[in-house]
Parts: sequence; structure tokens; C-alpha cells
Amino acid sequence: MDPYNPEVKKENDTEDEASPSIIIPNTSLYPQFGIKEDCEGSENDQFMVEVKEEIDVKVEEEDLPPPEDPLMLCDQEGPSSEESRGEKRTITENDTQKIIVSTNKTDGESHPAKRFKNLKEAREDTSNSSDLIHSSSNIKDMKPSIFYTRQYDAGVPEESEDENLESEDDDYDPEKDTEAPEDEERDDDTDEDESEEEPVPSTSNKGKPVVRRTIWKTKKTKDVESREKTFLGQAYASNDGVKTPIEYYEDLLDSDMKKLLVEESNKYAIQNDPNKPLNLTVNELEQFFGMLYIMSIVKLPRARLYWSSYLRFPKVADVMTLQRFETVKRNLHCNDNQSRPNDCKDKLYKIRPLVEMITSKVSSTVPAEKLSIDEQIVPYKGTSSIRTYNPKKPKKWGYKIFVLSGIDGLVYNFKIYTGSISPVPGQPDVKASGNIVLDLLQPIPRGVWHKVYFDNWFNSPLLQVTLWKQGFCSLGTVRLNCVCGCQMPPDAQMKKSGRGTSVIQVTEMDAVELRVVKWYDNRGVTLLTNYAAVEPLSTIKRWDSKGKQHVDIECPSIVMVYNKFMGGVDLLDSLLALYRINLRSKKWYHELLWHFLDMLLIQAWLLYIRDFDLTDSPRTKKLPLLMFKLEVAECLLQKGKTIGTKRGRPSADVDELYKVKARKGPTVKIPAKAIRTDQYGHFPEFGNKKGRCKNPGCSGICKVFCCKCKVNLCFTPKSNCFVKFHQ
Repeated sequence: MDPYNPEVKKENDTEDEASPSIIIPNTSLYPQFGIKEDCEGSENDQFMVEVKEEIDVKVEEEDLPPPEDPLMLCDQEGPSSEESRGEKRTITENDTQKIIVSTNKTDGESHPAKRFKNLKEAREDTSNSSDLIHSSSNIKDMKPSIFYTRQYDAGVPEESEDENLESEDDDYDPEKDTEAPEDEERDDDTDEDESEEEPVPSTSNKGKPVVRRTIWKTKKTKDVESREKTFLGQAYASNDGVKTPIEYYEDLLDSDMKKLLVEESNKYAIQNDPNKPLNLTVNELEQFFGMLYIMSIVKLPRARLYWSSYLRFPKVADVMTLQRFETVKRNLHCNDNQSRPNDCKDKLYKIRPLVEMITSKVSSTVPAEKLSIDEQIVPYKGTSSIRTYNPKKPKKWGYKIFVLSGIDGLVYNFKIYTGSISPVPGQPDVKASGNIVLDLLQPIPRGVWHKVYFDNWFNSPLLQVTLWKQGFCSLGTVRLNCVCGCQMPPDAQMKKSGRGTSVIQVTEMDAVELRVVKWYDNRGVTLLTNYAAVEPLSTIKRWDSKGKQHVDIECPSIVMVYNKFMGGVDLLDSLLALYRINLRSKKWYHELLWHFLDMLLIQAWLLYIRDFDLTDSPRTKKLPLLMFKLEVAECLLQKGKTIGTKRGRPSADVDELYKVKARKGPTVKIPAKAIRTDQYGHFPEFGNKKGRCKNPGCSGICKVFCCKCKVNLCFTPKSNCFVKFHQ
């Protein structure tokens, strides 16, 4: 039997004409019909009258859908009661019910009296919905959200001019039911263009995809203002004034790092060969570092040439022998190999303690307001599992390090890339590139509105939203395929408008306003930010190849800000490349160790420059990086150390010769060996009286004496007992 017309009977219908069947939708799926499920009560007589009247009503032809179509509300998937409350749910065919009601049933078993109380209203809604459905040429292509939203409003047609027209069903309230989705609303403003974000599937409770959309609106540049927040962080102030270069350096490379290197190097040498201990000291390690700094300034093709007879360089060769230098370099170590667990997967285990110490040192520096994040490459072509290759970089092979720095190049944090990037504990997962940004910003205080800048490898809308919620203003270039739904005009179209053309689109994501700006110069440049804007516009000069002259073009404020504050890491790389330690080694971690030595020295120089700029000292007294590095190297080589190497057989000890001389007769007492060889305060002076030299084995008479030891010592070109006595 035709469900729309009880008088029409199908060929395969075997039911009795006296017992017509009526198919209605499940009321749990369509609460707007107002049909009640419970049928308890005693209104049997009234029910029979109402049902018979409804069945005998002749439905006009124009109110019926095409006869070949089934009842659309039963065949199509409809919104559930959960979706009517705002919850997303996908309906299957099993959720629909066909209820067959016969007029011959008069018993009280499951009496459906109240089920058909509002049957007339249900049919009217069905008719309106079917008319809406058949207005589309392809029902399957219709969006479910549009179909079901309009279906709910079928009781009040859109074309009706009567605002007071209401549904006859008192139990149905459209405001309490599912309303039209926000993504179906459209702004009538002709000055704004909207583009929908591509569907992003997500999983609901039923495992079905749910569409999420973000609307990007094109606005006029003058209508979008900057949202830059006032910086609330601590401003740097120098309390100690300008210190010496070696003091800045030793504040970073402190005694704990030196003791770690000395202990682990001596332990590593014993593990390799117990018969050949290294016996490295802190003073000797400082001399080794000083020699590396000298070698980075005076560069020779090979390290052994500094000791060769052709190109011997005394500043290096006189401090340490070549054999000792190579022995120290070969055994230089940062961590104990025997203490490594069997299940350790840390690729930086050999240098992990040193990396953590350096990170804590640079992180303790007071950060500036403007911060930039970028990657740097440590050149290395040896064998290593963490070595990377990037053909677009000047140094294609090497270690990749992500660095957080200020606009002046000061390093505040860094992270060595080892092949995998994990989410930061306690932070949201914003994909691999975004997790790097959150990891580097960990030592930076939240909520004080630092300005962070990065390039398109890191930038994404999700990262921008996360940073704004944590109290960071951020800006960076972006790849348009990472900003779904944002349709910017192509370069060819912007080229017709001329150089200097800019377009801005705005959206709101998770209660955070985001802006995308595209500016056309020689080609399009796209930036994504959570605070910057296009205006005020600036004027810059560019070369016009057609007119063979310089022309003025407009440049947005967001581009000027990015170019001004993004180059912190690039500045650091340029300083590192000036005097880089270039010492070859077979151990992969040595290249990273040389890099950290260079980075700490540049960090010390930048701190010196920052303190110097806060004083009123003339700029002519400011030390450039070269002189600063030479002074640090000289202090490492000579401060508290002896210079010069002994060749040939060792000379007799002064104490032993003094005992032999004391057996022969009375002698003047000399200072103890610890005082005599401490290398502090021993200066030659001329006395009024002559005295015999107190250096054992010398019988000369002289006027020169040591102002600390108070003994006469020969100090002549032929006999230099002063130096021998204090060695």
C-alpha cells in the first residue's frame, strides 16, 4: 500500500483492505513531529474515531511527492535527539522503525492511541520536507546539515511573510531543537569575501567524521588594527658595570664544566689503556681551549703545521707539545661509557651532561622582549646517525640545532635535532614543528607578552592560537597549504594591481583572532600572525627593471616588523662563521664540542656589548669580537700557568741541591717549594747590597733579589737563576 495514499494499493500488497497499514517515522529520531511513544490510557473509542478519519481523508495530488519515492523521512538519515541537543551523531538505517497499525486491533495490548494523536501535523511536515528535497536535482549531493536544518523549519516556510505564523504542535519548540549551524550563516556585507576551510575529519563518539569549518573574511586594511600587547617582563639592568672579557667567559664556561671534562677524560683514558693515564688538569684543559681559539684566528691547513719547522707558530707550539696536544684531543670526553644503560636510546648520551649544563647557563640570561626561532647547521661530513642533509643550505651536511635567540644574537635556549620530535610534557601537541617552538620557549616566562618570530617551517594557525593563550605575540611567514580555507589571490592577479599590493584575511579560531597577510613585491609573501596588521604602511625603494630606475612601493607594517626582528639566529650564525674552530677529529661529538666553545665565547662577547652599551664609555674603547677572543685566549694560556716546555734531561731539583749544600756548611733558609713555585708575586728587584746567589749550584754575587722570597738570585743574560729558582 502506498504510504502517502491509503486508497492506492501496490501489486505485491497482501494485506486486507479493511486493515490498511500506515508507515510513520520513529519518534525518537524526529521529535519535531510531536508523536508520543507511550500509549497508556483508556481513550480507545476516541482513538478509533481519529484514526478512521485520518485514513479516510483523501489527499490531494499536488501535496504528494512522486509515487516512486518512498517516505523521505524514513529512508533518509535524520538528526537524532542527541543531535537536536547540539551533539553530533550519524544516523543509520537501523535507527528507523516501521510501525504497522491495523484498525481491526481493539485490544489494549500496546494500544497506539496516543501515537497518532498528531498524525495530521506529521503528514504536513512530511509534505513540506519532501517538497524541499525534490527541489534539488541530486539528493545524495545535498549536505545533511542543510537538509535537516531546513527540515526543522518546514513548519514555518521561508517564503511566508507572516512572522506570527507558528507550528500547530504545541509540544515542539524550534528554539529548543537543533538550530542552523554557524557555518551556514553568511554575512551580507558586500565588502567581505568568505572562504570555507576544507573539511577536517574528526572522530565523534560513534566513530563517524564530523566537518569543522573556519571562515576567513577579507577585510580592508584600515579596518584591522594591531593588537600588540605591552611587554610586562623584566628589563635587563647591569649592576656590576663592564667586566673583563675573561670574567664574562668564565661565567658561562664555569669550573663545574671544566671539572666534568677533566674527570671524564681521565676516566676515558684509563678505560682505553690503564698503562697510559692522561693526568689532565684544569689548567692544562684551559690551555688546550686557548690553543683552539688561537688556531681559529690564525688558520693553517693542518693542525700539525703549527709545530712544523716551516710554519712554526710560537703562540701555540710553546704552550704544549704536539704529542701532548693530540693525546688530550683524542681522550677528551664528556660522559662515562661504562655507566650507559643497555636500553639507553639517547643519541646524545656522550655529550648529554655538557649540553644540559650549557643549556642551564644560557637559559639563565634575562630574555629580551623580541625573540626569534630558527635553525642553524654545524658543518660536519663525518659518520653520525644525527647528521642531516639539506641541499638548500650553504652548509649542506651537518648537525641541525634549533635556537631561540634575541635580535642581538644572544642565545636563550637550543635543542639538537636527533631525528624525532616528541610533544612537550604539559603542553598541547601542535605537530612536530610547533612542538619545537613550545620546547624552546619553556624557560621564557608566560603571560608577559614576549614577541616571537619564526619562519614558515614552524608557523601554523594552531601554534598561533596556543602561543596567544600562553601570553605570546607571534608572527611569521606561512605556507598557504597549512592554512586551510584561506583563499588568497594568486601572484598573477596581484601582479596586475602592481608591486606593493597587500591583502588581509581575518578569522577567529578558539576565541583567538588570526590574520593572514599577503604582500606582493617581486613575488607574493604570506604571513600569519595573532597580533600584527598591515597599517601603518611604509615606503621602500625597489629597482624597476623595466624603467631602469628605483621606484617607491608600499610595504605593510607586518612585513617591516618581521624583517627587523627575525634575524637573531642568522646574526649568530654570521658571528660563528667568522672565527670557527676547524679542528678535524674522528669522534663525531667533538664537532659539537668545538661549536659550543665558539658559541659560549660569542655569548660572552654579546653580554659584554650589552653591558658596554648601558654605560657612557666612548665607542672607541669597545672591543670587537676579534680582540675580545684574543684576550680570552691569552688569559686561558697564561693566567695562573707556566709558559714554555722543557726539553732534554730534567734538571736537578732545587730542594735536593739545597740539602747537599747544607751538609757542607751553614746556608740561608729558602722558602718552601709550594711558595717558591706558586707563580704569584715573584718579581725581581735591585737591592742596595750585594749578596751571593741562593740558587743551588751557583756561586755568583748579585744585587737582584725576589721581593716575595727575599733571596738574592742572578738575573743576567748569561745566568738566569731567577727563573730556575721559581720553576
